[in-house]
Amino acid sequence: MEESRYIENKYDRLAKFYDLVEIPLERFLYSKWRKKYFSPLAGKILDVGTGTGKNIDYYHPMAEVTAIDISEAMLNFAKKRLAASGREHVRLLKMDVEDLFLESDQFDYCISNTVFCSVNHPVKGLKEVKRVLKPGGKAVMIEHVLSKKRKIAYLQGKANPIARAIIGDNINRDTGANIVEAGLNLTLEKNLAMGDVFRLFEATKQP
Repeated sequence: MEESRYIENKYDRLAKFYDLVEIPLERFLYSKWRKKYFSPLAGKILDVGTGTGKNIDYYHPMAEVTAIDISEAMLNFAKKRLAASGREHVRLLKMDVEDLFLESDQFDYCISNTVFCSVNHPVKGLKEVKRVLKPGGKAVMIEHVLSKKRKIAYLQGKANPIARAIIGDNINRDTGANIVEAGLNLTLEKNLAMGDVFRLFEATKQP
């Protein structure tokens, strides 16, 4: 609980600056990834760690979305973005992915964009994702992770305490291994940028 409170407080403080800091990443990387990997997804969707709601403009018109975040301050910005979008069938909820108060076996998809770097117990959170996905449902995750290149991984390890202290992120997570440990079937792992640091993961819940 204290660890979750630490992350919540961190993002509550960062909320007012978050979009400004992310402008370069959003312009050159995230926006095109949201469009390519999230926009085609219709059905019932769980958006984990929605933050200030930058996925909202990319939701499929036929999607019914539950978007969650641990930070109330981040969600306040998401609410403004949602109101401006005029989109329907989207609900925003304050929730920790490690403890989802959602019914099991209900979502067709779970999406996340650089989220499981900051979840305190990522395997626990991924197990919750697995629980709420329908049998055959899919998680589509864009994450920055530990490089498989030894020199880069070494630097990530050295810099991780600084990143953790400043923005609450861990930059040396092995998210692919965490997905498998959580019991999801990892079907795709694709390098997106910075060599193999930014990756796309797709994983399914076995029927």
